[in-house]
Amino acid sequence: MQSIHKTSVVIFTVLSVLILALAVFAQEAPPPAGKMPAPLPEQTAEVVIYRPKRFAGSALKPSVYVDARQVARLGNGRFFSIQLPAGQHVFTSTTTNAPRAHVDMKAGSKSYLEMVLLPSMGGVWGKAAWRLIPVAEVDAQDVLRKLKPLDAKWIVEQPKNDAK
Repeated sequence: MQSIHKTSVVIFTVLSVLILALAVFAQEAPPPAGKMPAPLPEQTAEVVIYRPKRFAGSALKPSVYVDARQVARLGNGRFFSIQLPAGQHVFTSTTTNAPRAHVDMKAGSKSYLEMVLLPSMGGVWGKAAWRLIPVAEVDAQDVLRKLKPLDAKWIVEQPKNDAK
């Protein structure tokens, strides 16, 4: 009987030490997806690109290009953000004939672009045409609350943070 008591005391002590060690060495949880944890460096700016959830074009994932380099495929009801060197950048979508969004990004600033589906010129079965348009922060924040972060598998390339 006494050996069972000693064994249970040893097991209790070992478990207590393990739990205490886990509590002491536990790491802080990462920030929720879609939230920026730290302020931007002095030489960069952030752009948030989003696509409101809509039925039209919902099965498509148009590409997003920054300075002629593909950075992501944007799904319906999703958003992502990237940091770029401060300066002038050109944003385009899958549609080659759509007007380009030229954005002059100031260091430490945050810009917002919305992916919109343009009316099709080919009727119901015409090719989808996408465009990125600059949006005011107030309007973008209202829409972003309803969206989900873009899955990492759809991020093609994070642009290089080189000086332009």
